[in-house]
Amino acid sequence: TFMYWYRADRYDNQANLNNFGISGATIDDLISYDGTKKITDITDSLLIQVVGLMNPFICSVVGLNPAASKSALDQALDRDPTFVSVWIGNNDTIFATIMGDDGKLLMTDLDKWKASWDILVAKIKAKKPVKGVVLINLPDNTMIPYLQPLHNKYTTITEGADIPEGSMVPVFSTRVSCVADVITPQQIKTIQDRIIAINKIINATAKKEGWALVDAYTMIRTELVAGVALTRSDGTQSNIVVNGDYAYGGFMSLDGIHPCSTGYAIVANRMARAVNETYGTSIPLIDEVEVWKNDSLNQNPIDPRDYPAQMGNLTYIVNTMVRLMAQFM
Repeated sequence: TFMYWYRADRYDNQANLNNFGISGATIDDLISYDGTKKITDITDSLLIQVVGLMNPFICSVVGLNPAASKSALDQALDRDPTFVSVWIGNNDTIFATIMGDDGKLLMTDLDKWKASWDILVAKIKAKKPVKGVVLINLPDNTMIPYLQPLHNKYTTITEGADIPEGSMVPVFSTRVSCVADVITPQQIKTIQDRIIAINKIINATAKKEGWALVDAYTMIRTELVAGVALTRSDGTQSNIVVNGDYAYGGFMSLDGIHPCSTGYAIVANRMARAVNETYGTSIPLIDEVEVWKNDSLNQNPIDPRDYPAQMGNLTYIVNTMVRLMAQFM
């Protein structure tokens, strides 16, 4: 949701879990959350302040088992792990993509991001039981199917609207009447530049420390445009090809932001290969074809944009929210 994130297990019991991922978390949420921070503590937005007064419970900022009064990173390292996987930073940029922001409000400052990353790396290195690490860099979230070309058969542009050419629209957008309804080429470039800068930090760390690295950036920008053949558990390629197209591409879910089950299987196998190549391990591969066969988004694909009444209502709600946030933030 927009203002309240928690896992299905609500982090109540980590005793038998090794997954310390937090939906919607930025790098700061990962390293410093102490169970007390609220959205209303970290934004001057009048809109959010009002919502927080009406219902302070839905304005809790992401965290991992707040009762522990420790950051997610510290809680994870308290388990004395021998191996750590880290994929963090996408939420430090993607909200600018989703909301069509130029990065001034919804992207983490690069120096602040680097400082937080250095803390994360130092704490992992200081944990003696850790024998290996795999890092995943950031995908280019301006190329996810959540963003669609301005001129598409599902979107009507109001006559006389001054929209820069090359702008993109959210996948649910049925009408565009002003620049606030789109993300402009300049905004896209600003976000892309920040992603590249963060990836330089991540990539440099992997090289310096000898840690495994999964290049999600290249995968999104190249393979999901051209398509990628699914791999069987024995490592051979099938003739089934998926790509990043919305609804029918086979890699992404219908929110246009997250992978579907098949997409996540592909990412998991990239992690397995990276770890095996770096550390000489033999993590078995997932059979991506079998996942694809059981993935309803691949076996029974549907495009929600073919239901214009429902999509039109969503357009109105989200466009109104974006304009309010732009006015009050």
